[in-house]
Amino acid sequence: MTFEPDSQTTPLQPYWLNFTMKGLMQDWPLVVNSILDYAAKFHGEQEVITCTVEGPVHRYTYADTHRRSQSCALAMKKLGVG
Repeated sequence: MTFEPDSQTTPLQPYWLNFTMKGLMQDWPLVVNSILDYAAKFHGEQEVITCTVEGPVHRYTYADTHRRSQSCALAMKKLGVG
């Protein structure tokens, strides 16, 4: 981890605003689809277990969740949502 002074600094700013942290940061935004992509790729057979207020328990894998989310996203795109 390194700190480098920013090119545009003013003497009135606190010293910690004059530096940009380099390293230890992700190269992509932390959004739901990237989390599901990762889960399906590296933990595809791991079960996701959910239950509703009414009581039924649903079991499916991260790979199933990924497929279902992709299918839902495609259907929404065809409907013009997003």
